[in-house]
Amino acid sequence: MVISSQANDGSYPSVWVSKAFIAFLLVLAPALHAQSEEDWRSRLENAQGSERLPLIVEYLSTTFYNDPQFAMDLGQEAMDLLDRKPDEHLELVVTCAMCRAQQEARELDGAISQGELCLEKAEQRDEMAWQAWAHLWCLGKSFSKKDELGLAVVHSMHAVELYEELGDTLSQAMGMTWAGMDLSSLGDLTTGLEYQLQAHQLFQALGNRRGEAQALLRTGVIYSDLKDDESALQYSRQALQAFRDIGSDNGAAAALHNMGTSHLILEQYDLALAFFEESLEIKERLEQPRAVALRWLAIGVVYSKQQKPAKAFPLLHRALKQFEDLEYKREAVMAGLQLAKAYQRDGQPRLAIERTRRTIEMAEEIGVEERNNEVYLLLADLEEERGDLSAALAAMRRYGEVKDRFINDSNSRRMTEMAARYQAESQAWEIEELKKQKALQALEVERQRNLRIGSLVGFGLVLAIIALFSYRSRLRAQAEEIKILRGLLPICIHCKNIRDNAGQWNVLEAYVEQRTDATFSHSLCPDCFREHYPDLDYPQSDRV
Repeated sequence: MVISSQANDGSYPSVWVSKAFIAFLLVLAPALHAQSEEDWRSRLENAQGSERLPLIVEYLSTTFYNDPQFAMDLGQEAMDLLDRKPDEHLELVVTCAMCRAQQEARELDGAISQGELCLEKAEQRDEMAWQAWAHLWCLGKSFSKKDELGLAVVHSMHAVELYEELGDTLSQAMGMTWAGMDLSSLGDLTTGLEYQLQAHQLFQALGNRRGEAQALLRTGVIYSDLKDDESALQYSRQALQAFRDIGSDNGAAAALHNMGTSHLILEQYDLALAFFEESLEIKERLEQPRAVALRWLAIGVVYSKQQKPAKAFPLLHRALKQFEDLEYKREAVMAGLQLAKAYQRDGQPRLAIERTRRTIEMAEEIGVEERNNEVYLLLADLEEERGDLSAALAAMRRYGEVKDRFINDSNSRRMTEMAARYQAESQAWEIEELKKQKALQALEVERQRNLRIGSLVGFGLVLAIIALFSYRSRLRAQAEEIKILRGLLPICIHCKNIRDNAGQWNVLEAYVEQRTDATFSHSLCPDCFREHYPDLDYPQSDRV
């Protein structure tokens, strides 16, 4: 839990907490989902004083939000408590959690604002892990849900780069799956597929079976968009097995739905129906109304294509009403389009045209250009079948306008995304070059310093060598001048002759001259002069 990681100073290690969020999304969340909202409410009601804030943070960072409003209320309470006792890091955690809650509540503008605030706080604190989190889970996911896919891709890819720099391979792989999904939605299916396959390899290397299953599932979706339904089925089957291995009913239902879609495209209606019904059974058991409505819609389409209107129309109407009640407008447009096509197949052009026009109104209200484009084409076909060529031509013209605008907007988003990627890559390159230049400058400073030290040392060595040679020369000269007689010399006490090693007695002068470089000259000392020459005066010179 996040709370158990609290440091001694009361702060929360940022990298650990952000990794805890990732681990929660991939590993812990399915297990913790069993804990009901009522259990949390009970625990929070019993918490008082200083116990309450840590418990709120634990709830916000380790729980699926069954009640997003409840989560947002708790987040606001946490911020009020932090106003009294500020903690910048906890403010960051709560801000990111509130962004998640607003995403679940589909308050996407608010989620984006919270995500930008989260990113700003992370940058101020220079916490790279939280910057990556804000880019991916706050901004990337919010923009993706809002269909601003160009911005979603920019944030997701920026997060991938940050996670790679941090060495967080798990988060990097998750970022790649999101970026790949949004890239494929933008129409860049090849790059999207590359990202999903790379993410799958990373998850596989980490031994993360859940992440591997998600990547397999999304890879299958992209292959379906590429019209490679056999490959789509292959990856969906692998995803289904992976989800079953880890006991994920949600994942298994998604894989079954994708397999049903592939069989539907291949016009293998019985197989499609079997997979859709199995997926529906799981979603009904999990009580997920949006997902249940999507399965009703898919099964209704199968029955419509099988020319079974009695079974198709109740399911299609039920799905449309469910989406409208839940205020899922995009899904309602999709259901309206399929209902109109079902009326067309059943030979009811008036109802088909009526439903198509109402669907156009919904699509224009929410600005879903790609669906609007498809609906106008259907309307043109219906008006032509009815024989109203004027109305058919008007619908075709509108179709052309919407198609051109959609393509231009899509291209504009791609250009914006590419420009942002180019700018990000350029900035990264410039930063890397600056780092290299600084490193080279540091090496040059060190080299110059070493050269100066080396010069001083070398000069000192030269002086020392010169001094040594000089000293040795003086010693050699002195050695040449001096030969020393050592030891005890036996000398006669009367005549002063010296005995050598052979036992011979030698005059003192001869003995010394033979064994040293010294020579003798003779003179008289004052005492001997007076003794031997008493009649003469001793010379005043120093030498006689």
